[in-house]
Amino acid sequence: PMITSITPSTAGAGDVIVITGTGFGPGQLQASKVLFSSVSTSSQPNVEATTVPLQEDWTDSRISVTVPSGATTGPIQIVVFRASFNEKASNLRNFVMAPPVVTGISPASANPGELVTLTGSRFGPTQLATSKVLFTGRSGPVSAGSVLTAADWTATQIRIPVPIDAQPGPVRVVLGQGSTNQRSSGNIAFTAADFPVSGGSQIDTSTQTGRFIN
Repeated sequence: PMITSITPSTAGAGDVIVITGTGFGPGQLQASKVLFSSVSTSSQPNVEATTVPLQEDWTDSRISVTVPSGATTGPIQIVVFRASFNEKASNLRNFVMAPPVVTGISPASANPGELVTLTGSRFGPTQLATSKVLFTGRSGPVSAGSVLTAADWTATQIRIPVPIDAQPGPVRVVLGQGSTNQRSSGNIAFTAADFPVSGGSQIDTSTQTGRFIN
């Protein structure tokens, strides 16, 4: 197989790209696959795209595939399986992972523990261990941790609790890790509510709002 082009050559997790070339086979066989970040190392293994949803998405000269979560900037490779010659790997074609984009946060002001919804694109279809939402903290960025359910993180929307020590300031989404693989969205303004402390700092666990109570 031979890759001649990838369109677009820059995209994010959850985006659909089209790979053109020759020798891909008339359809995706069980062992045929698209590998992202295909120069594998111990710290950054290959990431395989899931099976194409429709048979017509894989032809001998064209493959339409969704960029998987966990993919990083690096070469893409097609591996084709045919019974007559087992596996054959294509040439490498470079691909650039685009950063996530945050377009809104609602509500724009909330108490720690309350849920906010970030909207945008390229968040990836699920939250990975390296996917996080960073709020402004007293001494630097503070992570909001994990979403409450898997359904709260999609490619275009994240619903997540405000961390207990969040402060007014920018919020951003960060995917991946390391100096070359980390991708960060732009900042969006957020106002964390102030909490009057009266007699103590116990968190009201009945409401999970993080308000201080007596």
